Amino acid sequence: MIALTQVTQILEPWLGPGLTGETLPAAEEIRRLLNAYTIRRDIESLYREIDSRLFLAVHHGTRGSMLVTLADGGRVRMRLEDVAVLSDELLFLALSELPVDQKHLQAVQQYALHRDSLAALKALYTHFSSLQTQEELKAIAGLVRSCYPPFRWRMWLDEA
Repeated sequence: MIALTQVTQILEPWLGPGLTGETLPAAEEIRRLLNAYTIRRDIESLYREIDSRLFLAVHHGTRGSMLVTLADGGRVRMRLEDVAVLSDELLFLALSELPVDQKHLQAVQQYALHRDSLAALKALYTHFSSLQTQEELKAIAGLVRSCYPPFRWRMWLDEA
């Protein structure tokens, strides 16, 4: 079960503590979506719903400016690409709760093949690792290292 604190821990580095607090109702909606997810719905539709709710919450919380004040006091403009990355990070919470079996592995693999999703690759590498060969895991790790900046994968993937 995904807790609200898990959602807010992902949001806060991107939105700062003030905006994270303001967007708590949207974070709770996103938490409910993540907890209700099953692969009877395609992963893409869950991602789109998270992305839409998150964008609207940030837009509303910043009164349309998309200017976010971070924990260190710095201000940055949240771009659509930033919202997409953040939505993908939230998606991982649902993917990491899926049962570890062939049916769910294949659903995540299909999503990863058709979408630029670090969340899907992370789920394949961490959550579904027991169902994959060492060669498959090496291929995923190589793809992640070559396509994403280290700050996005350093905590769960060795740099070697």
